[in-house]
Amino acid sequence: MRGYSEIRAPALVENTPAIDSFSIEDDFVCIMLNGEVKRHISIIDFGDYITIGLKDGKELELYTEEVQLRYAKQRFFICPKCEKRQRFLYFVCREFIFECRTCGYLQYQSRLSNDCFYYYREGMKYAKEKLGFEDPDAYPAMFPAIVPPKPKGMTVKVYEKCISKLKWYQDKYQMLAEETEKKILKQAIKEGFNGW
Repeated sequence: MRGYSEIRAPALVENTPAIDSFSIEDDFVCIMLNGEVKRHISIIDFGDYITIGLKDGKELELYTEEVQLRYAKQRFFICPKCEKRQRFLYFVCREFIFECRTCGYLQYQSRLSNDCFYYYREGMKYAKEKLGFEDPDAYPAMFPAIVPPKPKGMTVKVYEKCISKLKWYQDKYQMLAEETEKKILKQAIKEGFNGW
């Protein structure tokens, strides 16, 4: 049977460590996560590329390009994979490889509204905030069947309105999950998968 083409679920930019070319100094570069500086990595060599010293004694070379902007020169990274100029490179695998957002299959949280898991996460967050419902054993497949109990002190009218909104999240999740299943099955059949 033929091998399947790689299907990678998009990771989130917000949850992926990145290095910012605008933070390059003479002896360090900043690693950022969620827009906050988490640590600094020392730079061993500085020129058309920077050499970063890693924990295990290895060195990583990242090429840079200096660009004249309107009022000043600014240094950008060159993505090792697509060779395009990028401000941020993201740490997307365990082999100390930094890639741009496109090459690393990263998406912003706000762009994932067409992903069924977005509606699962948002629906569970809504249930926790509005209805006080939290189930640590919950998983996406059971999400459409969740009906939280009415919180003590909440009126029936408000409860029904909250359940209606939660049902909207559940319906969107169910619809997108079914579409995703159909796409995967269609791809498997197209590539010769006959079942187990």
